[in-house]
Parts: sequence; structure tokens; C-alpha cells
Amino acid sequence: MPPRSDSREQMIKAGRRLYSARGYVGTAFSDVLAESGAPRGSVYFHFPGGKDEFAGEVIAAHSRSEEARLTRLAATCETPRELVIAFLTAARDYAVSTGFREGCPIGAVILESSHASPTLLESAAAAIETSIGSFTALLVERGATESDARRWATAAITGFEGALIVSRAMADPAPFDSLIDLLQLTMDRDRADMA
Repeated sequence: MPPRSDSREQMIKAGRRLYSARGYVGTAFSDVLAESGAPRGSVYFHFPGGKDEFAGEVIAAHSRSEEARLTRLAATCETPRELVIAFLTAARDYAVSTGFREGCPIGAVILESSHASPTLLESAAAAIETSIGSFTALLVERGATESDARRWATAAITGFEGALIVSRAMADPAPFDSLIDLLQLTMDRDRADMA
């Protein structure tokens, strides 16, 4: 059992894993407790607002983690094109490594939004917007115009969510490969139009 002070973070980590694999609706607090090893009393001690408060924390933690991962990835890329392709390639490779069993916990909440409160859906939308904004800024740092960067970041994140779903359904990385090819062509065309 994790120390009491660590149980909150362990529960959030477990929630990220479970939402990725089972979705928001398919994850009960009993699953989170079993996965995290947290004591039963932890649920309402740490999350007195219940499942929606917990889900909001899972969304926020996943958003922070993904922003940090994108920033690390960006440090290895010199051009906007390299960063977009590296982002989607890493996502494809992760999907393959999990046997297509995991998706995005934020996407799970959005897809199951009829079971979530409006506030929780707003948190998910804000996390997506933050991802697009961060991605846009990193693309601008690598030489993209603001308008191109915003369009490419939006396309990459939108495509990522869609490719996750379709790849998972097909148990095949082909949707990611098609998306990568299409975005490379789009970015090359946009850059050629500027020349």
C-alpha cells in the first residue's frame, strides 16, 4: 500500500491508465483503488466532489504530462515538419506497443460526455485547447508562421485522437501512417506556397 501522502497521486496515475484502457464510464472507484493500492477511505478524502472531481484531476495530470512530453520531443526537432511527424510517430509507436489497448484519457471523457458534467467536459475541452496552444508555440519557435502553426497543431491533435480510435478498432497502425503522410504533404505544400 502506498504511503497516505502518496495515495492521491497514485490514484490519479491509476485513473490515467484506466481511462486510457477502459474509458471514463468503464472505470469505477473500486478499479482505481485496486490499481493504485490506495486505502478505501482515500476516495472521498482526496476527491470529495466524487467521480467528476477525480476525472478533472486525471485530465489535468494527463494534460501536464503530455505537454512536458511534447516539449521534450520538440527539443530533438529543428523544423515544424520534424516536430509534427515526431509527435505522430511517437503516438503510433506507443499505440503499437500497447497492442492498441490504450487510448487517450481526455478523449475518453469527451467521447463519453453524455455521462459527464458540463464542467468536466469544459475541463476536457480546455485541456485540448492547451495542447493545441502549446504545440502551436513550439511550431512557431521552429519557424512556422502563427497561422500555419495553429492549423498544423490543430490538425495533428485532431488527427491523433481520430487515429487512436481507428487504429484501436483495426488493431493496425495504418491510420497513423496515412495521417503522417497526409500532414507531410500538407506542410510541404504550405511551405512551397509561401516560397
